[in-house]
Amino acid sequence: MRYEGKVKFFNLDKGYGFISPDEGDKDVFVHITAVQRSGIPELEEGARLSYEVQADQRGRGPQAIELQLI
Repeated sequence: MRYEGKVKFFNLDKGYGFISPDEGDKDVFVHITAVQRSGIPELEEGARLSYEVQADQRGRGPQAIELQLI
């Protein structure tokens, strides 16, 4: 299932950030590897995205994958 949201924060040096879902749910973690796999050069605060969600392999909660700029 695809979701839409806005980049709340992304730190390129640290390699992660968070997306605020349009549905108002809890923020979704996004890692630099998901950004790179999607072919997006950089995520800027406020950018609109569509994405899918998967469970983090370490059990820390939802993680955004398959990112697309809107």
